[in-house]
Amino acid sequence: IDSFKDSASQEEINAEILKRLNKYSHIQPLFFKMADGGEGTMESLCDKFIEIDVVDPIFRPIKQRLGFFQDYVVVEMAQASGLQLLQPQERNPMHTSTYGFGQAIKEALKISKKLILTVGGSATCDCGLGMLEALGATFYKNNSQIQRVTPDKLLQFDKIDLKQLQAVQFDEIIVLSDVQNLLTGKDGSAYVYAPQKGASQQEVEILDSFLNRVQNYFEYPENPADGAAGGIIYTLRNLLQAKVVSGASFVLQQQNFIESTKDCKVLITGEGSFDGQTKCGKAVSQVCSLFNGKKVGIFGSIKDDWRGVLNSAFCVQKGCYSLQEGISRALECIGDTVEAIVGLL
Repeated sequence: IDSFKDSASQEEINAEILKRLNKYSHIQPLFFKMADGGEGTMESLCDKFIEIDVVDPIFRPIKQRLGFFQDYVVVEMAQASGLQLLQPQERNPMHTSTYGFGQAIKEALKISKKLILTVGGSATCDCGLGMLEALGATFYKNNSQIQRVTPDKLLQFDKIDLKQLQAVQFDEIIVLSDVQNLLTGKDGSAYVYAPQKGASQQEVEILDSFLNRVQNYFEYPENPADGAAGGIIYTLRNLLQAKVVSGASFVLQQQNFIESTKDCKVLITGEGSFDGQTKCGKAVSQVCSLFNGKKVGIFGSIKDDWRGVLNSAFCVQKGCYSLQEGISRALECIGDTVEAIVGLL
């Protein structure tokens, strides 16, 4: 089970489910960490960390952890540029930056030239230009430099100087992401993801125009996944030669998921919401594609047709109550739903 955003972490959910399943002697559960490149992915891969200084999406100083996995340093975008770092009234991707994520990459490269970047859960839609600024790029409008770049400042940019960026030395950059959206258009980064980051409909249109401007400036063609995390994969792929792989599949592969579950009959998975994004390659759809038995999903809300991904799906909400009460009762409701599913087995 992935985390239920703003309600319960993956660790809390799995602990609650284990407590409930311990009542049933005929059930022999196996637990796997699940992550698709968003928050919590680094913890699912690493057991050694260090702490560094970066800035958050609106340039306030914060701490971020870097993780160590084999001979890679793992950098989690959500820790520096994540939506969870901002209060609801602070969320607006017109005014947020990936600069802190770029700072973290710069520090990680001092330790290893091989990086794994996890890029879900962002508060941004700047196409990674803030990240590039932290790595040495400079931006101009009418020969005047633009600093602390955000989309609202870059709507009319006319020059990007990448000379300092070319000095960044690395051997390999792997990006973990399970989003398949293109950079621009109705199924692109701004239209699909910016509203949940605080953008109005008018701002969504402005952001899509901004992303088009960036794409036209660099002239690299769009590819699936370029729209992930506010368009940052477009920049990572084309300017830093990053290799993009499925985050969920990568995390599950490290846990030998397919071999370990070959004799299992039922998979119980889920996350906060089943919606159109779930079917675009996120963790739930990825784990289901790797499992051969019955697939059951539990969600805080179900907003799209789950057939084709799951055999059955359950919404954990019980009765009518406020969003705040639903958040506070999340673990209880998840546990009750799992027990209801087990009663059918």
